[in-house]
Amino acid sequence: MFETLPDNFFNLLVSKNRDLYISALFAIRKAIRQDLYLTREELARRIAISMEDEIKDANIDDEEDGKFDKEDLSSVTSRALYIIRKLRDYGWINIDFNAKSSFEEYIAVPSYATMAINFLYGLTTENEQEYNSLVYSTYSSLKMADTDNSDYYDALVTAYKNTDKLNETLAALYYGIRSIEQRIAANIEINDVVSIHFNEYLSRLHDKYYHPYKTFDSIERFRSPILKLIKKWREDNSIKKKLMEAAKNKMPNLKADAVYENVTKMFDFIYQTYEDIEDKMNMIDNKINDYTSATIDKMKHLVNMDESYKGKLTFLIKTIVTEKDHQEEICDIIQDNMILQVQEYANKEGLYSKREIPLLPESNPIIIFEEEKNGEDVDEMFNKLAEGYNTNKIITFITSKIQGRDEIMIKDLQIENDDDFILTILAVIRGDERELPFKIEFYNDYIKLNRYLVPNIKFIMKGKKK
Repeated sequence: MFETLPDNFFNLLVSKNRDLYISALFAIRKAIRQDLYLTREELARRIAISMEDEIKDANIDDEEDGKFDKEDLSSVTSRALYIIRKLRDYGWINIDFNAKSSFEEYIAVPSYATMAINFLYGLTTENEQEYNSLVYSTYSSLKMADTDNSDYYDALVTAYKNTDKLNETLAALYYGIRSIEQRIAANIEINDVVSIHFNEYLSRLHDKYYHPYKTFDSIERFRSPILKLIKKWREDNSIKKKLMEAAKNKMPNLKADAVYENVTKMFDFIYQTYEDIEDKMNMIDNKINDYTSATIDKMKHLVNMDESYKGKLTFLIKTIVTEKDHQEEICDIIQDNMILQVQEYANKEGLYSKREIPLLPESNPIIIFEEEKNGEDVDEMFNKLAEGYNTNKIITFITSKIQGRDEIMIKDLQIENDDDFILTILAVIRGDERELPFKIEFYNDYIKLNRYLVPNIKFIMKGKKK
C-alpha cells in the first residue's frame, strides 16, 4: 500500500486547513462525475463558486512556505488555484498537459485517491445512504437463477458479496450499540443523552439496520430458503457443472482446482453465515434490550436529578471525579456543610439466625496399609504392553495376508478371531502413518466377516499402483 501512495498523502488529513482541502476534494468528486475532461481553470472556477465563503474565511497565508506573493492569494480564484496546487503536492490529484495543446492543463484523479475521497464522503453522508435489502437480494438472486436454470455463478457471487456486507453491518450494529451505551453511561447532561439516543442510535443504527432485519428484509423469513437453495446447489451435480463452467469463463487465468476452491469457499461462507446468524441476532437483541433499559433509567435519573437529594449527591460525586485538581477542596466544603450518616433498615426478611452445623459422631480412623514396591510390578506391566498389539505385529499381520501381492481386500484377510479383528482395526486407524508399508482405501459399504461387521476397505502396498 505505501509503495502506491505518495509519502505525504495522509499529511493532508492533519493539515491546519484540512477541512478546506476535504471540501475541495468533495467539489472535485462532484465535478469529475459530471465531466471526464476537466481543465485546471474550470476546476478552480467550480471550487471558487461552491466554496466562496470557506475560501474567504480560511487563513492560508502561513502555508505559503515563501512560494507565493501576498497578492497571489488576494482573490477567491487565486486561493482556489492555491488549493489545487496543495492537493497536487499531497498527491490527491495529478495535473497533466493536453497532448494536442501543451499549454492547457487538465485534472486527473488517481484511483487510490478516488477510493479515499469516496470513503471520506461516505463518513460525512452516512445518514443519507439508503439501506440495501441485503437478505432479500441474496434470496432473490439465488431463487431467480434456480428458477431460470441459468446464471448460477453470477447469482452465487452476488449472494456472496451481499452476505459479506451483511456480516459487516451486523458487526457495525452490535459494536455501534456498545459504543453509544458507553457514551450515554459517561454523560451527565440530559440534552446530550437524548441527542445521542435519537440522532445516533435511532437514526444510524436502529432504523437503518435493525428495523429492516426484523421487517421487510427479515433474516428470520429468508434464512431457511437461502440455506435450502445453497444446499441444493452443492448437492446437484448438473448445477455444479454449469456453475463451474461459468466460473472458468469468468476466471480463465485460474486453474480448475483454484476455480473449484473459490466456488467452494463462497458456498461454505454463505451457508455458515446463515446457519449461525440466529445466534448473532440473539446477541444483538439482548444488547438492544440492555441498552434500552439502561438509557431509559439514565433519562429518568437525569430528569429528576435536580429535584432529589440523590441527584444532587450524584452531581457532587461526578464533580469530585472530574475535577481532580480540586478534589480535596470540594471534599472539605462537603464535609463542612453537610452531615453524612450511614442509615440502615431492619425488616423481617433481614432477620437472620445463624444455622448450627451439627458435628458428625466420632468414628474409628481408617487404617491405611502401606506396601513396599520395588518396581517389579511396573516392569511386568510394560512387558505385557510390549508383547501386545505393537506396530511390528500389525505390519506382520497385514503383510502375511498380502503375501507379495500389490493389494488385498479386507474380506480376503480371513478374520477368524478377536486378535485378527483387533489387528485389522488398528491397521485401519494407523493406515496414514509414514512408517507403515501400506495404505488404505475406503469404500462406502460394510461387509460381514464371520461375526464381525467391518467397513469395506482395500489395503495397498506403498509404491504400488491401485
